[in-house]
Amino acid sequence: MYGMIKKFSALTRNDRARLLVYALTLFGAALRLYQLGHFSLWDGEIFTLFISSKPLPLILPALRDFGAHPPMWFLITRAFNAFGWNEWMLRAPAAFMGILALPAMYIAGKRAANSSVGLLAALLMAVAPIAVLYSQVGRMYAVILPLTALMVYALARALQTRAWLWWFALALFSALIVYNQYLSLLAVGSAYLTGGLILLAQTFAPLGRGEGLGAKSIPREFFRRTARLWASFAAFFILLAPLLPFMQKNFFQRQLAREATTALNPVAVNADFLRALFLDLAGNEWLLVLTALLIAAGLVLSLRKRDFRSLLILVAWFGLVFATVAVIHPRRFPSRYVLHLVPIYLLLTAHGIYLLGAWLGTQVARPHRARTARAFSGIAAAALVMLALAELGGMYRGVQEISRGERSTALLLNGGWRELARYLDAHAQPGDMVVYGGDGALRPPRFIAPYVSAEYQTRAHSAVTQTNAPINIWWVGVNLNNADVVNPTATNIAPLQTFGDTNLVRATRSVTMQTLPLPRALSEWDVELPSSGLALTELQAPSNAIALRAEFSAPVAARLTGPTTPVQPGQLFRLSARVRGVSEGFYDFSPALQLQFFNAQGKPLGNFAAQTLLPPDAEGWQTLVLDGAAPANAAAAQPVIAWSDYSFTYAPRVELQALQWQLEQLAP
Repeated sequence: MYGMIKKFSALTRNDRARLLVYALTLFGAALRLYQLGHFSLWDGEIFTLFISSKPLPLILPALRDFGAHPPMWFLITRAFNAFGWNEWMLRAPAAFMGILALPAMYIAGKRAANSSVGLLAALLMAVAPIAVLYSQVGRMYAVILPLTALMVYALARALQTRAWLWWFALALFSALIVYNQYLSLLAVGSAYLTGGLILLAQTFAPLGRGEGLGAKSIPREFFRRTARLWASFAAFFILLAPLLPFMQKNFFQRQLAREATTALNPVAVNADFLRALFLDLAGNEWLLVLTALLIAAGLVLSLRKRDFRSLLILVAWFGLVFATVAVIHPRRFPSRYVLHLVPIYLLLTAHGIYLLGAWLGTQVARPHRARTARAFSGIAAAALVMLALAELGGMYRGVQEISRGERSTALLLNGGWRELARYLDAHAQPGDMVVYGGDGALRPPRFIAPYVSAEYQTRAHSAVTQTNAPINIWWVGVNLNNADVVNPTATNIAPLQTFGDTNLVRATRSVTMQTLPLPRALSEWDVELPSSGLALTELQAPSNAIALRAEFSAPVAARLTGPTTPVQPGQLFRLSARVRGVSEGFYDFSPALQLQFFNAQGKPLGNFAAQTLLPPDAEGWQTLVLDGAAPANAAAAQPVIAWSDYSFTYAPRVELQALQWQLEQLAP
């Protein structure tokens, strides 16, 4: 051991730094690959699988119609899952990007300050809880980490050398980060704003030294200094040009408009927002306190030297995020939206450790200054690493808080869908009913779909007995509780079972289903059709039910509404139809089957069920099933058949037949 230390000490400074970077990269890789496939997929990962599993020509249209994301990540994951998927392979690209962030942080810190800052930044990135978390999630967020670090590196090189190569590199990394995530436009704006502020400070620097600079020459000198920055920004837009038409609908019309106009309780830049954001960036309360003190110390020591770069970076990167939130007032703003702040936060922390260590070194006798500085840096880094590793232990056990700024249950890292699917597959019997409730009834059928077989789907949604026979009613939902299980008659309720964030309740009672009459002719339905773009044709019905063909010539929507029928809370129902050419969205289908519920006063209560599409037969016909139970306060329901505008792209010719509505028969 002593011999290895002696050999290490004999190496040059650059060789030692290189070996340490290799070691840190291996250490960070171990943290990111450990238990990579342990947990089942969560919300966003299932969306990744849904999009990347589509044929290559349909990936861009699918993102346009079903999401608000650019294509780069989904093309990467499609390459990884080309021969089948599992949790490990779906998350592997994110893990590799998270590993790449470590050497990227080193070169960014080294170029912006020195190799000591680079090594500290790489170490902090290796153990940062939020960085490890998103490196184990099959989403695009981990890609942001190395690209942000490379943007910082390219900007530092461009400012130091003024070489065209590095200004173009900044434009290239900026374009790539937007091709990965639209909200990374904030990172691009921050990078160019930082460069502009630093060049502006350099323009006025001669005044601080007492050198003459005429008022008329200041703008000319500023534009001379920033000419290459503007050229780089123009190159960024040229590289982004192929994405701009797609971005117009996908991001500006869909994502930003929705965030800015649908927020009933919008996010504001206040104490709660700042606490949630910085807790996520740091990892926990202790890490937040220590890193905040180190960053503050680094800022003070930098300003004492009249070095304003750290302050400008802090203002440009964090200030732009705060200004955006203040202007848009989004309905939610979790830290994953601005993961580009993580490298900046860690670089500022590393710089603070280095400057504070150097300052402490000046307070002791000269022979011990370097040793004191290194000792402080080692102690501070070790403390941060130990606290971060303790936090990571909770993440590996599935108890890590996912995002303190998330105001919905959309980010379900430990949904337990795989385990839930296996349980249902083993216990659901023909004739049982699966009812979805809790927070977001549309989620569970989509989330268990990757884990269940076609045989299970058919068995779990087979015909319900017409006689008064006992059946199991499987209530499934995120954060489902016993109060959500509404029963109109005597029912045996088994204890609630938990699968991560998802709960299951088995209710057993005798059920008789009756088939309700539905209008057979199109004229008997309340029809909402566009003036053009869709033609509905009545077909010869193979059964005593309506049969239709919908042919799209433009992306439009349509809706048929049937008669109103009295219902009671908890009353089981099934609405089903045979469809051919159906288009599958992430949470919905086209055509879609819905039941619109109303209370006793006629006020709409919404839709409280989720659809399941059964496997096709030899002729391409599939059964679309809507199973559920009438919600609390329900007094009436209307069946609805709806077509969405995305049918024009995926299923321009759709057929529907054998529509059937079954309702649980209750004693008067």
